[in-house]
Amino acid sequence: MSRKEVRTDLVEYLQLQVEEKRIAWQVPGCAVAVICDGEVVFSNGFGHARRDGRQPITSQTLFPIASATKPFTSLSLALLVAEGVLDWDTSLLSYWPDFELFDPVATATITACICEKANSRSASHGKHLFYCG
Repeated sequence: MSRKEVRTDLVEYLQLQVEEKRIAWQVPGCAVAVICDGEVVFSNGFGHARRDGRQPITSQTLFPIASATKPFTSLSLALLVAEGVLDWDTSLLSYWPDFELFDPVATATITACICEKANSRSASHGKHLFYCG
């Protein structure tokens, strides 16, 4: 199905649904793409990137990824655990000897399981143990 073959009534329906949900859920803006057989057959931006309405969203607008990668990381680690390559409760130092955090106790005790928790903070400092950004 090429981009030209997408039915106009389906595109209009999709645009209407996205816009209705965006407003109902009070989302300032979003971008939607539909891919069929590896080809982008629809892409569009809706609303604005900021609540002040000054920056409209297009199909090319870049969004911060934020926490969207957490499920992929967790799944990847779970697959390694299932294959016996990784153990949830073994110190990361067993797999990565050069691994080091600002807190030596955390360095010695952190595990893959702890890394995947949202509350992996240093008790002594109240800060995140590490940040990849």
